[in-house]
Formats: sequence, C-alpha cells, structure tokens
Amino acid sequence: MLSSCLDYLEAKLKEAGINKVSKKQEDAGGHQVIPSASITVGEETLRRVGSLVAVLNDPAANLRVYRKKLYSRVIPFKVKIVQRDAITAENMGTSFIASLDRRILDSQGNAVLITAREAEPEENTSILNQKGTVEYQVIFEGGIYLDKTHKLYSTDTALEISGEIETEV
Repeated sequence: MLSSCLDYLEAKLKEAGINKVSKKQEDAGGHQVIPSASITVGEETLRRVGSLVAVLNDPAANLRVYRKKLYSRVIPFKVKIVQRDAITAENMGTSFIASLDRRILDSQGNAVLITAREAEPEENTSILNQKGTVEYQVIFEGGIYLDKTHKLYSTDTALEISGEIETEV
C-alpha cells in the first residue's frame, strides 16, 4: 500500500505542474529546483478491526468468499510544495488538492480512502528558506484483508440417512 500511495501522490503532483518530486528526506533538504515538492511518510498506525466487508457468491464454482478487514491501516504523508512566491505556491497547492480522488484501489483491489488537510509548516529559520511554500497532510486509510472461501451445499439434493434411528420413550 505504501508504494502505491507514493506513486499516486507523485503522479498527482506532476499533473499539477511540479516535475521535481523528492520522496526521500535527504533529497528534500538540498538544492531545490523551482517548482519542486517533497513527500515525507508519517508514522503508520494499525488498529484491529475484524469486520466483514464483502461476500462474493460464485454459484458456477459452488463457492462463497468472505472478505474480512483484519486491520485498519492509516498512513499520513506530508507534501511540501516550493515555489518562488506564496501566491504561485498556493495556486499549485490548490490544483494538487483539487486533483486528489476520494479513493484509490490498492494492488489487491481494496479501496484506500484519501483525505487531505493543511499541515502545520516546519519551523525553518534559514536565510535560504523559500518564502513560497505550502504544506499539506494527505492521509490514506486502507486495511489488511483476509479472504476465506467456503464450499456451498445445494439444498436440492436429498439427504440420505444410513443406519437405524432408535428412540426410547
């Protein structure tokens, strides 16, 4: 899920007109090409859920598949957009946020919800600090799922009981 979220954010930043996107913390602090963006990964949280999220019936194969969400998985990303002035940075940031979808599908076809909000800017007292920066926190909420397959039994077949049934009164 982590790599698909990073790739998604990078693609959306490039759609907003930012061609230089750094995904590593070391790359973000060096010489920056204008416009540029950096993506940093926050602390992932896992929470046990155990809820049933989907049931798939396959009568042709005589199977039923139950999908359970074992864990809720939340990964926050901090996106910092750097531009020459604040107005242009704000416009690029608005374009980036407007292009985000409500959800994406991960590699197993499960939905990952996306929410975004403004992040608190980092305190940087450097003389070389760019004035035109905006920062957003983009949160991806997905999960860890388990599929269980059960064979269906037909109710059309008659039950045969072998042996004698004795009841005492």
